[in-house]
Amino acid sequence: MNKNLSGKLAVIVVILLVFLFGIFGVPKDWSGRGMLAAITDRIHLGLDLRGGTHLILQVQVNDAVNVDSDNAIARLKEDMRTRKINYTDITKPDPVNHPEMVVVKGITPDHRRPSKPSAIASTSWV
Repeated sequence: MNKNLSGKLAVIVVILLVFLFGIFGVPKDWSGRGMLAAITDRIHLGLDLRGGTHLILQVQVNDAVNVDSDNAIARLKEDMRTRKINYTDITKPDPVNHPEMVVVKGITPDHRRPSKPSAIASTSWV
């Protein structure tokens, strides 16, 4: 029984050494430094194992403000139509540098100042 067990142990040790040399390579020096050099020269870690990943998040402020001002213009046009206020055009004069500015053209003088302040409370005027 001991003879059979020692044979199996020898086979396991030989297979283990073959796989270790296959992974790490045969070291040039059998000292601790030589073994460490064999390990570090043979295995190249990816970016995730060398220290993580590099991720940059940026907010596109002008795009967000453009979308918000486009929604405000659509609401303003709808509110002006429902209140029967005549206007020529509602535009953004400089959508790149000042996307928050909205220009309303062609409002007649009788509609410039509403009689009730609550009439424009639901619409944001910039």
